[in-house]
Order: sequence, then structure tokens, then C-alpha cells
Amino acid sequence: MTVNRADDAAVEACKVIAKNTQDTIESVIWLNRNPFGHRLIRTTRGLKYYTTFKRLPFKTFGYQFEDKDMHGVGETINVEFLEKAIELECVAILIVYPNGHVYATNIGEWKSYENLFETVRRTKATGESTISVPIKLLRRWI
Repeated sequence: MTVNRADDAAVEACKVIAKNTQDTIESVIWLNRNPFGHRLIRTTRGLKYYTTFKRLPFKTFGYQFEDKDMHGVGETINVEFLEKAIELECVAILIVYPNGHVYATNIGEWKSYENLFETVRRTKATGESTISVPIKLLRRWI
């Protein structure tokens, strides 16, 4: 499936959550109105997933964190969004790419990596604070 919009990404995330957890989707809630359509997906068992659409992974991850001996590509999330996912008690962050692939990691892994390797940075373009992890920390959900 080709995913071109945040709405398509939410649908794809719902499919893989249902398939991987044998649970039913109870609700999908918009968390903000940016083009990447951050959503909270809740299942009937009460599990919550923070979902976002990304056009590309963080290709300059290795360059940005070269001083920490990081290599390759990574993924990034704004600090405020990670804090929101923690506040909402989400069990995982799911990232949906245009090719329809869904990758996930639990909130604790993302936060632990940041605490261990200090991968918070302020973006030049927007000045927002982001937390980055290597792409290998994410697992593909089929």
C-alpha cells in the first residue's frame, strides 16, 4: 500500500496493531493538526499507541551524532511529542512510511536510548528539540 497522507498512515497503523496484537481498535484520536498527523490509537484492551507519518527516516543521524560515534540513519521525534506519548501512557511509538511499512519501538526503549547516549538536539530549521534513535532500534510490524 502507498501511504500519501496522515489519514492513510492511521489506517495502516490500525491494521498492523490489530494483526500484531489480536486486539480490536477502539478509537483513533488526532493529537495535533500538523501534516504528519500524530494520532493516539486505543484498543479495546486499553493499550495505547502513538502513531505518526514520516516521509523519510532521519538520514543525517550519523552525521548529527558523529561525536557520539553514531552511524547510519535514524528516526527522530520532537521532545514534546515523546513527553505527550509518555503522559498518555502509550506502549509504543509507531512510524508509518509512504511505502506502507510500519516500524515501532516501545516508549521506554526510546527514552532509555536518549538517556544513555544524549541524542537530544535543537533543529536548525524550526528550533524544536528532538530526540533521535538509530533505525535499528525500531522493529517492523507486518
